[in-house]
Formats: sequence, C-alpha cells, structure tokens
Amino acid sequence: MLTEWNEAARTPDRKEWVVRGDLHMEGGRSAMEAAMACRFPPTALLAPTSHGFGALQCAHQKVSSVPRDFSIIGFDNLPVCRW
Repeated sequence: MLTEWNEAARTPDRKEWVVRGDLHMEGGRSAMEAAMACRFPPTALLAPTSHGFGALQCAHQKVSSVPRDFSIIGFDNLPVCRW
C-alpha cells in the first residue's frame, strides 16, 4: 500500500520511515525518535492515535512547530478522535 501511494504521489519510497512499535504512547514516541534520526526525516506521520500522542510529544522537542513544520494524522475509534 505504501509503495502504491508513493508512486501515485511521486515521492520516494523510504523504508526507514516505516517504523513499528507497540500501540501505546511510548511506542509512538520511540518510533518517532527512530524516524527523526533518519538522514531525510519525514514531515508527517500517519499512525494510530495512541502512537500519535507519543509522537506529538517527541515532535515538539525535535521540530520548530507542529503543525506548521510537521503534521500528525491519527486514526482509530478513540473518543478523543472526534475533535
């Protein structure tokens, strides 16, 4: 799926941007740390919301501004996702 999206968007397929972790905030934080350590760090994240919260904590320390410089898209069925 990621490869097809990259082809459609004409973006490079960066395997190092696909980081797996546990489905908790700390998993998102450690996944974000790994992604941001890449030679070409990503500018956006698509993750389950629980990961997104951990990634958001890390992003606030690593980039100038969220959402201006880095975007996070969370998805799942948590009530907090309504906002």
